[in-house]
Amino acid sequence: MRRFYSNRKFVILSIIIFACFLLFFFNVKNTQAYTCTCSGYNGARSCSVSHSHDWFWGSPDCSCSCSGSGAIRVCLHYAVTHWGIVCNCSGCLPIAYPTWHYTCRTCSCGTDGWYDTASTRWIDDPANPCQKKEQRQQQYRDYYCSGGHCNIRVTNTRWLDTGNTQPIDPDTKQSCCQYLGKYWSVGGEIAATACCGDDSGEYYLTSVSGDACCNSPSKCVVEEACRTPVSKVCSADDAKDNSISELGNAIDDNWCTWNEHDGCLVRSGVQLVNGQTNPSFWEGESCGGDGGSSILWGEKKVYVDNINKYISIKARVYVDDESWVWINGNEVSGLHRGCCGWTGWVETISYFHTGWNTIKFKAADYCSGGRYFNLDWDIVPNRPPTARISCDPSGCNSTDCVGYVDCPFVLKNDSTDPDGQDDIVKTEWDILGWGSEVDGSCSGICDITPTAIGVPPGTYTAKLYVEDSASQSDTATISFAIKQDAIAGFSCSLDNKNWVECESLQPSAGEVVYFSDSQPGPLDHSSPSEGASITSRVWEIVGERIFNSGNNSNASTTLSQGDNTIKLTITDSQGRTDYQTHQIGVTVPLPEWEEISP
Repeated sequence: MRRFYSNRKFVILSIIIFACFLLFFFNVKNTQAYTCTCSGYNGARSCSVSHSHDWFWGSPDCSCSCSGSGAIRVCLHYAVTHWGIVCNCSGCLPIAYPTWHYTCRTCSCGTDGWYDTASTRWIDDPANPCQKKEQRQQQYRDYYCSGGHCNIRVTNTRWLDTGNTQPIDPDTKQSCCQYLGKYWSVGGEIAATACCGDDSGEYYLTSVSGDACCNSPSKCVVEEACRTPVSKVCSADDAKDNSISELGNAIDDNWCTWNEHDGCLVRSGVQLVNGQTNPSFWEGESCGGDGGSSILWGEKKVYVDNINKYISIKARVYVDDESWVWINGNEVSGLHRGCCGWTGWVETISYFHTGWNTIKFKAADYCSGGRYFNLDWDIVPNRPPTARISCDPSGCNSTDCVGYVDCPFVLKNDSTDPDGQDDIVKTEWDILGWGSEVDGSCSGICDITPTAIGVPPGTYTAKLYVEDSASQSDTATISFAIKQDAIAGFSCSLDNKNWVECESLQPSAGEVVYFSDSQPGPLDHSSPSEGASITSRVWEIVGERIFNSGNNSNASTTLSQGDNTIKLTITDSQGRTDYQTHQIGVTVPLPEWEEISP
């Protein structure tokens, strides 16, 4: 039994060995090809072939590809293990107990994409012509494995902004200088051929004859050259006149003057101005090709004690080439002349006032060579009016300066004005001690009638005030008297005892009527003028007859039937006369009745 069992195990082992031989024989290949695909990020990654137990003669042909974010292609490795052939896509890393290794071609490559180079550059910034910007270079790299080596193929390049900027020096680029609002190659002390104003200590200055780049803003430009100006060393007070009356020759006097050549103050001091051709205080610079200028200024003060003393202050200017005149800070437009020669006469009195007045002129020479200035004045002093009064008692049939109540006694304004009667623009009358402060006034010349404004009898002084258009004035006074005039008045009676107003009397025809001009008030009565006596009384029936002319205070007469007008006319010792009338109606008398005894 034991022998049989041993034989049986031998047989079984032999069969197994034979079967393995047959399996190996029928599956042997000279070259085996395997494919391995790995995915994932860079690093050690491996994969196994699908037929790991194939036997082979020679070397296996492994291929490997990678996919996934960050994956890279690597060269192939393979290993023979207890379990067969394994393709390793991660490098020479064996899998599961290797006993020997066969190394094939090896390489390690990157990922295709854009990569920075070490190159940078600065270029003009299109958004700002006065600025540069920095850029870095990038390449697009295509990685591939060949001949056991990783190779790179650059398929494109580009430049990207780094965000760094730097300004362009305007002194190196004219367009950048102008873009910044500065000035290119203007000449002068500094930056003569570069940008002016972009650096500290550079000042762009201009004048009528050009511009320049100077090292101080206080300098000025004379014909495209920087100059240090002088200070004004005088004032209007240094050349003031005591009175405007000197204005007739005031310009011949000393003025405070200063000269500006192309806007630069180059000369200053007290100078004599009028009538000098090319005087020494004009700046003597030669004019540039584009036309320079020399400006002469003059200033002085004149005193006006009373502007109302003048009715006209006219001025005119002769200049070569242009002139301006200011009085108390106000330009006199008519004295601005744009070319050579005289201006017309211009009235300037409205520019002056009482007190100190400042006159200032400016004369410009534009390289004409004449450089002449003259300021001429024509002053007409205002002549004040003369107040005069005269009396006109003719309306009162009087003489001298005596008036009477109820007659037109006139005080006449006989004032005169040497500048013409129309120059008197105001009249005021004041009866001193009576009425208000001004008892009568008007514009121009007018008289006053004291009796018409109710001045009562008395002796008075009248004051006259007249004023002209320049507010100059004069006064005059006169004494006058207002007297009570002769007054005629009478009353009536039927019995020469009981006196009444005549119109209330009712006499009968043939009845005697009595008249009296000496009855006390309130009845009417006669009185002579002031200081006189009644020398004549004439009684009459108007239209019929005089019935008494013997200067009798009492008179009588009979009246006819109807309306009768009685008139009394008196005359006093000063020749003053007056009359009064009354109308009396006379009726038919009633018959007389006599009683007869039976």
